[in-house]
Amino acid sequence: MKILHVITDLKIGGESKHLVRVVSFLRTFEHVVSCLTLTSDPEGAPRTVRAELEALDVPVVDLGVSPDKPLSAVRAFLRLQRLVRREEPSILHSTLIHANLLSQPLAWRGRPVICSHVVTNPWLRNWQRTLERYIGKRAIFLANARAVAEILVEAGLDPERIRVLYYGVDCDHFCPEGPSANLAGAEVLLGVGRLHPQKGFDDLIRAAALLPGQPEVVLVGDGPLRAPLSQRAQDLGVRLTIVTAVRDVAPYLRRASAVVLPSLYEGLPNVLLEALATGCAVVATDLPGHQEVIRDGETGILVPPYDVPALARAIQRALSDDGSLGAKGRNAMLEHFRWEACIERRRLLYESVATHAA
Repeated sequence: MKILHVITDLKIGGESKHLVRVVSFLRTFEHVVSCLTLTSDPEGAPRTVRAELEALDVPVVDLGVSPDKPLSAVRAFLRLQRLVRREEPSILHSTLIHANLLSQPLAWRGRPVICSHVVTNPWLRNWQRTLERYIGKRAIFLANARAVAEILVEAGLDPERIRVLYYGVDCDHFCPEGPSANLAGAEVLLGVGRLHPQKGFDDLIRAAALLPGQPEVVLVGDGPLRAPLSQRAQDLGVRLTIVTAVRDVAPYLRRASAVVLPSLYEGLPNVLLEALATGCAVVATDLPGHQEVIRDGETGILVPPYDVPALARAIQRALSDDGSLGAKGRNAMLEHFRWEACIERRRLLYESVATHAA
């Protein structure tokens, strides 16, 4: 069976890392990876992701989309069509909204198409939602949380064509034992993700300014808010370190006094599962996707989005925890979110879709 993966780009991030893991574990399948553009962020070090895929003998095809040239999307669609005719994949699996929209027309030509959605508001514009509702009628939609699936149904997609497949986590790699990052602060608040308004890191910095002793804030990621976040920290007197292009976040998780996910909207982010598996005390916003993993006060602490004082109190509570939050969070990952179970469910999904199509 051959899987043609279509992803928006290969910048370092949760979806790129997840794709590499899927390809490396499903070695009984043949894989080809195509991306609309290698990266929309030149500082995202896409060569690392591409090199990992090519080291697995997986071809990587750049479809050549230029964000500032809308007509390049038409050329990319024609290239994708030619790639499909040449490779004859059993399944076309796309990830992220732009890749999904480019791939869905091929389902009308009898190709089995799976489209992954990973956040609860995947459509940046109303026309994208409307377009997907109509051109996606023959695709299968894959959500990484029930909360994401519910949003797809509310948007008018056929619930019979929606599947939920939770991400898994490598609990052997993401564990409390192992090397930790060399960071100076006695207490470290760690945020991981793109430096984008969605992730709520401005709220994290503002909350840190309210804490006694003002622990150091470390953000692992990059994005358009890098300079504004640095300025915010400077204005509030918060010690901030930004680390970019990190391939393995496990050492940073082990070093963290608390991992904070103050996102304003999410599906089920990889870093949440990784932090819990590492035994971290986790503070996250009270979002539907987070609720599917965290039991408030038992495996982590949930706070309302946008509520900076509540976030500060929750962080202080996590810093005072005796280790029970982290221990129970790791047990939950061991019981329900092991990577081996996730990859087996994905294999069964691919086989089911391909068999039905045949």
